[in-house]
Amino acid sequence: MQSISLPSTEPRKRLCLSDPRCRLCLFDLEDDDVVVAYVWDNAFTAEFTFSRMSYYDDSKYYVRIHACGDKKRCDKQSRRVPFIHVDCLRIAQRNIKGAICTGRLTFEPTVYEQVKRLSRTKDFLCQKLDAGLGDKLPAEILDSIAEMLVHECATITHEQQSQPIERVEPTTFLWLHEEVYAAYTLLDGVRYIKELTNSKDHIPKQTYTLLKSQGEPCQICIAEDHRGIRAVMFCSPITGTALLGPGPISDSYWRVLPGYPVNWRIALKSDGYKLREILVPDDIKPDKEVQSSVRWASPLHPTEILTLWNTNHTRLKDKKVLMSSFDCNAKDVTGYTVVTDGDDVATVHAHKPGEEPRFYAEIDHFWPCGYFIYMPLDKEEYIKLIAGRSSDSSIHGSQIKSSCLAMKTTKGRKVIFGAAKSSDDWQGSCPILWPTTDVTRVFFNEYRHVSLDCVRYMAANGAEQNLTPNRPPLEIENFPNVCTKKNGPWFKSSCSTQGIIGITLCRDLALAHKPIIGLLAEYENDHRECLGQFRFDRSLEKVRLDVDTDFYGIPSNAGIKTKTIPYAPGLPSRLNIEKFFPSDDPLIKKQWTLMVMAMNRFKAIGVEERLSYSQVADIHAYPLQRWDGAKPPPQHPKNPVPGDNPNGGYCQSRFPPGIDPTCCFSRGELDVPNPFWGFENPEKENGKARAFGKMPEGKTQWNIADDVSAGFPWTQWSDVSRYGVFSKEGGGFTGLEGVNNYVEANFIFNNFDKNWYNPNNKDHKPDFKPPGTLANAVNRLFSHKYTDTWDTFASTKHWAESAQEVSTGYLSLEYIHNNVHNLTGGSNLTKPAPGAIGCYGHMSDVPVAAFDPVFWLHHCNIDRLLVMWQALNWQAWFDQPRFNQGKVPDKSQYDDLLPFHAIETDDPATGYWRSHDVRDWTKPHYQYDDLIPLPDAILDDQTLNEERFKSDLAARIQKIYPSAQKYYEAIYANDDIPSKDFFGPINTEKTTWNDYVINAIYDRYALNGKSYSIQFWLGGQDNDRDSTFKYEENLIGQVYSLGGMEPSNEGCANCGDQKDKNVLSRAQVLLTIPVMSQALDSRYQHISSPIRDSVEGYFKRHLHWKFVEIGGQERPASDFRHTQVSVLKGTGKAQEPAEDTQKPLPPIYANYEILYKPTEQKTCGLARGDDVLGEDEDLRFRIFE
Repeated sequence: MQSISLPSTEPRKRLCLSDPRCRLCLFDLEDDDVVVAYVWDNAFTAEFTFSRMSYYDDSKYYVRIHACGDKKRCDKQSRRVPFIHVDCLRIAQRNIKGAICTGRLTFEPTVYEQVKRLSRTKDFLCQKLDAGLGDKLPAEILDSIAEMLVHECATITHEQQSQPIERVEPTTFLWLHEEVYAAYTLLDGVRYIKELTNSKDHIPKQTYTLLKSQGEPCQICIAEDHRGIRAVMFCSPITGTALLGPGPISDSYWRVLPGYPVNWRIALKSDGYKLREILVPDDIKPDKEVQSSVRWASPLHPTEILTLWNTNHTRLKDKKVLMSSFDCNAKDVTGYTVVTDGDDVATVHAHKPGEEPRFYAEIDHFWPCGYFIYMPLDKEEYIKLIAGRSSDSSIHGSQIKSSCLAMKTTKGRKVIFGAAKSSDDWQGSCPILWPTTDVTRVFFNEYRHVSLDCVRYMAANGAEQNLTPNRPPLEIENFPNVCTKKNGPWFKSSCSTQGIIGITLCRDLALAHKPIIGLLAEYENDHRECLGQFRFDRSLEKVRLDVDTDFYGIPSNAGIKTKTIPYAPGLPSRLNIEKFFPSDDPLIKKQWTLMVMAMNRFKAIGVEERLSYSQVADIHAYPLQRWDGAKPPPQHPKNPVPGDNPNGGYCQSRFPPGIDPTCCFSRGELDVPNPFWGFENPEKENGKARAFGKMPEGKTQWNIADDVSAGFPWTQWSDVSRYGVFSKEGGGFTGLEGVNNYVEANFIFNNFDKNWYNPNNKDHKPDFKPPGTLANAVNRLFSHKYTDTWDTFASTKHWAESAQEVSTGYLSLEYIHNNVHNLTGGSNLTKPAPGAIGCYGHMSDVPVAAFDPVFWLHHCNIDRLLVMWQALNWQAWFDQPRFNQGKVPDKSQYDDLLPFHAIETDDPATGYWRSHDVRDWTKPHYQYDDLIPLPDAILDDQTLNEERFKSDLAARIQKIYPSAQKYYEAIYANDDIPSKDFFGPINTEKTTWNDYVINAIYDRYALNGKSYSIQFWLGGQDNDRDSTFKYEENLIGQVYSLGGMEPSNEGCANCGDQKDKNVLSRAQVLLTIPVMSQALDSRYQHISSPIRDSVEGYFKRHLHWKFVEIGGQERPASDFRHTQVSVLKGTGKAQEPAEDTQKPLPPIYANYEILYKPTEQKTCGLARGDDVLGEDEDLRFRIFE
């Protein structure tokens, strides 16, 4: 054929793929296969790469070819043409036209049929290869060769079985008043009718008589599959008759001609190798043509088909519909699976014991978007009602119609198969079938139809003929408030955690992250319930749950090896977030992805839901709403008196145990601590997040109020991000809608220690990174006898009676906690100059701190530090206070920690967590990776060698939290720095160093509860405060008083009592590293050594402090009259390595004495004449033993 040349302006003819397989080998086409299109007689396009998502322009025949295979859209616009593998075309020698004709299928074959044909072809090849080469090659090699030649073998076989198209008579006729004979042929191991004839003279001897000569009409039943006609039965219209030819007929569909031809003749079509079609006679009524084209999965089937979701329910309008079936209420049925995409239903399957999972492979191939909903049945439970509804899509709105099914059982179980927004979606539902408890075969159309890929037709004996919703709709109780999101259907389940005795999980191993997609729960009363998707081909081994097993799936008495320190091998661990990102470990990458997905879903839940992110964050403070049925939080007083709190809210009366229930809750929701994700209001207006002070009608009780005392506009805020809020010139704020400026955020976090001096390189290159002040402070929390009592470790609370005895106990876990709030949240509303750091965010303000997701990460870490300290100081938990409790006694470990319930109870005023309950962290079923013992710390009886365990833990702390010792050792090892001149001869001889600290006593309520910081600066010119405050690198530490909610008896009794009775707080700022750093830095000319004589004078002239309220405004020292700042000099020294491991341990500190010169001439500074800490007082600070 000549090429066709058309001008470029002419539109190309459009051709579309006729069927998704090669017409020669009859195997499916895959993306990237090299193919040609059969344009017309013996005319082929040039080679091109097959892809369903693209098209190919052929310049030879000037056509555009695409492979969507969508017959709904392309039938009228594109001529359909077959595709052929290029390799198959090269093999074909002759009769290509006949093979292409024979390769046309009546309908799509099942996946099972395709796999069976592939396997049969391969086995045939293996036999042939073994016969010819079996004595020369091993079976494994022959098997591999056969697998590579399957397509070639299938092509040759198909070509040989196809007659030339010229020899095929297009139509032949069969007379029914004469005898009818059938000849059969085998095609790929399957028997088909080769020919039907009234005479057997010209056909092979092996023929069968299908119809004897008779004088009365009979019913014509035809069995066929995708390749041709398998059998024909001529039955009595009244009694029926047995199949006269060989049988049985499996994996085929049956259709019945709707009448008997008046002229006793029917037309037949053949492809030359087998009978392909029996035509409906012209003298049968035209309206029966569609009905007679229906193919049924059984020869026994109903006579009427119901058209669902249509006003005329008995009118069938689609030709060649395939009707599959399931046995409803058969005695051996264990449950039903319905496949849906949320809007439509693909199929219904009845499960029976011992069945093969063929059904799943079919759906995965033809309906890859399917969601498998399994409805299990209990003993003696049957389907009572099958109902349906048609309405606007719950996923896409009114743009698409949704058609879903539901079932109700004799035991009251109701399951919706499809997505719905609310119970209102089912008000227009209608009954389709009311089955009896006897077996009923229910037919429905299959998804393999060319233009009908969801259930639209059903048939069953006893089905309703009137499908209008004139009966009461199917009532769905306890419908969830949110059922469907646009990113996929959500489905309601009746699963409960009460009485579970077994769980079978379903895991999708086909996906890279291998997620758990559903579970099947079994209960004590033999009831079964399903959650999520459940597929038996992806189910895992059943997990039996004992009576004493909780919902975590971890037996409460399994693996518990506790003697004193809690130890439970096998418990899940909370991991450091650095292990998740970045990581090259595929499993960790999957975990990280799941965390992000879980967090996004958590944050998207509406504010009215108890387990929404908003309400969980509300627990900490704003908007002062009751949670989980607990006692309501104190509200704003209507007539506040001086000292009253204008804000209410839950206030944890005991720090740090109150952190633990929060962390347990967070872990239950997310499984691991969360990273720096933002959070925006899930309530939207015109697609944008609403301000938290402008909740929609019906949800205004969750409005967030402004922090009036601090001047922060939380009513206008709508989104938390990793960048701060700043004030604008002329008024107002920026950043309230969230700004994801991660570059600036990372700059802030990465530059806290950028100016620390590197003793190994004067050019400040980062080959030595000095320990940060917080790492040094954490290390000291675990130093021997530094903070070894509960009262000094847990809280910043100051006891005046302790002042003359405590030198190191000013450092506490609460101090670390408060400073991290400030460092991550910031406290300056003024935008910093280029190169400087600073910002303001939610973490710095108690009322809204929990709305920043980093809050949970931070509190998980505080809980981690607590349990590490407990392990080293187990007997110190709520030990007897060393000092008089004074004006406001601390809460007991047996007081309730509102509003967290430890157990389910009918009385929400009971069952709370208490500090005593969270002492053993294994009881809530978690631990930290730091607490997993090393092998040498486990005894032969699998219990803990507790002394070795504590030694290993202390060594780990020394490793991950570098102290001043690391800086000291780096300098000491530097030959360019004379140790005796720098550290002094005594320190050099004893390998010790001078340790300097600031102890601060302050009033956290000085600004009536408002947050503020005491900033300590070192450097500048002699006695020149302004020059000291000029450069940020001179800021060496700060005390952050975390507030934001004014204390009062109305708002928080504990805080109110402490304020009214002048209960003060304490903190410690570490100076040793800044002193060593500045002494070695040539930019600091006034200090050259950490020796006392040099340092004391330097502190006197260059150490200054100032008070800065949250927001960045400096306040006069006169507002803080209860503050007292003192400077102490002690000694630090390395601790002897552990005897059993020789690993370094945290250094120890003692022998402190007060230096009065740096403070006595400064406001709020300690003077030598002080009546408590003066030089003439009886000071009893700890000394080395």
